[in-house]
Amino acid sequence: MNMQVFFDQLSEALITKNWPLFVEHFSFPFVLSTREGTEIFLTEIDLVRVAKLYAEAMDAQSVSALCAEVAAIELPKADQQRIWLESYHVSKSLGTVHRSSSTVFCRTLPGGAVKIEMMEYAERAFPHVLPIYQRAMSA
Repeated sequence: MNMQVFFDQLSEALITKNWPLFVEHFSFPFVLSTREGTEIFLTEIDLVRVAKLYAEAMDAQSVSALCAEVAAIELPKADQQRIWLESYHVSKSLGTVHRSSSTVFCRTLPGGAVKIEMMEYAERAFPHVLPIYQRAMSA
């Protein structure tokens, strides 16, 4: 699988709010690690909840495109590999409004499908989204 195409499809699914296609890219439980802590999404429903909040934040900033660039790919070890990803949130009127930098941990399944098991953010756009989700889930 071409990893750039994989992340282009994931970005397009998020921008267009195609939640079934979006969650196809992940395995569960899925782990999201940030400077503020770690969140574990046990189900597709949990991940879609936070993805919808993220999409709302992008809409509020008039983000019209999400450009994910594969910066580096680790040689696979067995069926796992890390991908370093730089993502740019682009507004038609403002240009690049936010940038994210992450390490993505993927697994290739029998048959060739790739699934994201974990994402670790060094820098992320819309850092307020995850705490909103966490507060909603603990209420």
